[in-house]
Amino acid sequence: MAFIHMDKSVLTDLEADDQDQPVVVLNLYRFRDKAENGAGVDGLTGQEVFGRFAAKYREVGHEYGGEAMWLGEAKHSIVGEEWDMVALMRYPSRGNLVRMLKDPRYAEVLKLRAAAIVDSRIVEMTELKSLVD
Repeated sequence: MAFIHMDKSVLTDLEADDQDQPVVVLNLYRFRDKAENGAGVDGLTGQEVFGRFAAKYREVGHEYGGEAMWLGEAKHSIVGEEWDMVALMRYPSRGNLVRMLKDPRYAEVLKLRAAAIVDSRIVEMTELKSLVD
C-alpha cells in the first residue's frame, strides 16, 4: 500500500504530546517516473517536481523553525523497501511542527509533493536518553 497524504487524525496524537519537545521527522520518498498531472507540473519527472516542492517548503517550513539536518539519496535498503530519497528534518518543538501541518500554505505546498511521489513514510521522532544509563 502506498502512502502519499497525511492522515489528519495523527494531529490529535501530536497535539496530545509535549508541545515544547524538539522533534526530528524522518522522511522516506519514492518518486514517480513522471509527475502526476494536474498540479501545474505536467511533463516533469517526480524528482524535478520534488525540487519545486522543496523550494516552496522552505518558504513555509523556515517560519516554523524547520531545517534539514540531512538529505540524501537512498542507495541500498538492507532491510525492507527501496527508497529514492531520505530526509531528516528538525523542528525546535512539536508545537511548531503541528502549527506548520495546519497552515493552509503548507497544504498548498503538499500538492507538489503528492504529484512528485508514488510512496512515502514520514515519522515524527524524539531523542531517546542513553540506552545504557
